[in-house]
Amino acid sequence: MIIRDLFKTAVLEVKLDLNLKNLKNFCLKYKKENKTRKRSNPTGYQSHDVLKFIETKDLQKKIIHYSNIYLKDILQVKNETNLNHMWFNMNFFKDYNRHHCHPENKVSGVFYFSSPKNCGNIIFINSSPIEHFLPLKEINGNFNNFNSTHWFLPPLENYLYIFPSWLYHHVEPNLSKKPRITFSFNVN
Repeated sequence: MIIRDLFKTAVLEVKLDLNLKNLKNFCLKYKKENKTRKRSNPTGYQSHDVLKFIETKDLQKKIIHYSNIYLKDILQVKNETNLNHMWFNMNFFKDYNRHHCHPENKVSGVFYFSSPKNCGNIIFINSSPIEHFLPLKEINGNFNNFNSTHWFLPPLENYLYIFPSWLYHHVEPNLSKKPRITFSFNVN
């Protein structure tokens, strides 16, 4: 007997060693001087593209490095890629990000540099409508990669998550009194 894993989806997770104080100071200054934009965030703050700022260059280098590893080793993409967009999110008490994906890109991701306790997980959605065929009440309580409708990853400070841009996801409300601050990005 052979059991084959079909249509896998991988999320790259890596702990970085970046100077979080400099990034935080940059974000606070930027937020004071620039209005928010609205995308997947009905509340909270989202910056415009911050690729041109020198304060984000070290993070950009890490994103490009690990995105290329993901694209070459996992997705088998042969060409080098470019970091298209990068922005930061500040989600305060009860702020969240709606269900979305990142069209017209290859991989996307998030870097957490302020993630207080109870600030909300990132939830990834299985695109296969399992719940229409396999009622949750019939599962013996052992959810796994084959029977789960969604999967969450915790917000870990100084961690980078990279995933395919077609993977739908959302972020739970921040239930902490401290802000959750992340950088998000798209690579093509």
